[in-house]
Amino acid sequence: MDNLPAPADANSAAIARRQRLDGWTAARQRDFLMALADSGSVSAAAARVGMSRQSVYLLRRHPKAEDFRAAWDLAMADGWRRVEESAMERVVNGETDIYERDGVQVT
Repeated sequence: MDNLPAPADANSAAIARRQRLDGWTAARQRDFLMALADSGSVSAAAARVGMSRQSVYLLRRHPKAEDFRAAWDLAMADGWRRVEESAMERVVNGETDIYERDGVQVT
């Protein structure tokens, strides 16, 4: 997460909303951004924090979400950089899948 704000800065990107334990708390927003940087996937990051993809897009469109949107964009850029690095590593080094058929390993 090279491009993500430090955790203290990620908290400042959180949108102050009416507090609900099952909603988008500041901690859940921060964890979502970190998961987004790890995966590059909005759906996977939302699921990791126990929220829906639809609810995070609603949060992103919130009028006071400028900092959250900026942190999201940085997290996505970092996530896609990781995906590209992983793809290049597979191209250069290859990847072996091991399958089992009738109790015998087949590569």
